[in-house]
Amino acid sequence: MKRVAWVSAVLLTLSVAGVSLGDGASQRSSERGSLSMRLGLNEEQVERLRALRLEQRKSALKRHADMRALHLDLHALLAADTLDEQALHAKTEALAQAQATHVRARVEAQLALRKLLTPEQIERWREEGGRGWHERRHERGARFEQRHRPSKDVGDDGGQR
Repeated sequence: MKRVAWVSAVLLTLSVAGVSLGDGASQRSSERGSLSMRLGLNEEQVERLRALRLEQRKSALKRHADMRALHLDLHALLAADTLDEQALHAKTEALAQAQATHVRARVEAQLALRKLLTPEQIERWREEGGRGWHERRHERGARFEQRHRPSKDVGDDGGQR
């Protein structure tokens, strides 16, 4: 009984604080739904888009895991007592290939999306300010940099002027 009360209290606290226990999927889903309506996607396009996004997410997870493993291997090689230059070069080449594969997959996904939409839908998407994930990511990065840029009142040594 105490456990139920404790869980209820935690959930109440989270809901009052405005914290969602989900990963935002329902919000993104509703945003996609409204976007689908604004673009005028038919049911077949919605289903094909859903399947395309699922496959993209699965393959992206695998690619990211592979790249992360390569990064870890590279760091381990760099941290070794004796550096193996051949192994370092091979690992960086493997990482470069994995990154190139990732970029190609993203381009292929964009091509698949473009083939899914009619020219009118593409135009509406552009008018809506349609941007890809990559562009939004860079905008967020620029905003982060702007917020965390050192103040003009702080010198290079970190001391106040």
